[in-house]
Amino acid sequence: MGALATLPKLLPIVLAFGSGVLFARWRIISAESSKAFSDFAFLLAIPCLLFVDLYQSNLSVLFDWQAIGGYILSAAITILLVGLTTYLFSSRQPQTIALRIMGGVQVNTAYFAIPVFVMLFATAAPVFPVLLFQVCALSPVIILIMELGRAGVNGGAGSRRHPVFKLGQALWSSLTTPVVLACYAGIALNLLSLRVPRAILDGLSFVGASAAPVALFALGLHLGRTGLSL
Repeated sequence: MGALATLPKLLPIVLAFGSGVLFARWRIISAESSKAFSDFAFLLAIPCLLFVDLYQSNLSVLFDWQAIGGYILSAAITILLVGLTTYLFSSRQPQTIALRIMGGVQVNTAYFAIPVFVMLFATAAPVFPVLLFQVCALSPVIILIMELGRAGVNGGAGSRRHPVFKLGQALWSSLTTPVVLACYAGIALNLLSLRVPRAILDGLSFVGASAAPVALFALGLHLGRTGLSL
């Protein structure tokens, strides 16, 4: 019965994603437009959604440390397995594989998991701790390893900037994206019990409500052009 009750909620997901696929294949909207829709979702709509939800959430319930600890442990085990497999069996550069995995995980969370949670349960709050851990912890670690590896190979020769400066710039960029800043602001204002005017929250909620359909439509547009393989 639970599965049957969930099926009607899947219709908006299928409609938003499927419309993107069909629009791209029928050339109603250029598949290249997926970047514009994607940028709107990731740079504006999703940050608005995250800020409002985090600001209004009960953080002690949202950030359940037992659940977060389980995710961190599973992520660490996965990192070790991927690293070992890459070292033993792959001919690709580890930095390339790490970047592809990091991008894939973040795209899955931001462009698929959040919209699906919003469509099915009217909130994406359960995904927020995972998203923060991915963006604020895993991404800087991967960027750190990549930059150190590149500096070790190149030795800094021929570069006008010191490797430490480039590393700091890369880490700063990863931690100052709109998604991360929205999460920081929502959590900080929540903890400080600072009042945000209702009109501002309503405006952010209005924009944030478009995050799920626009992100799914953008994903459909992209896959409608490139196809989907295993």
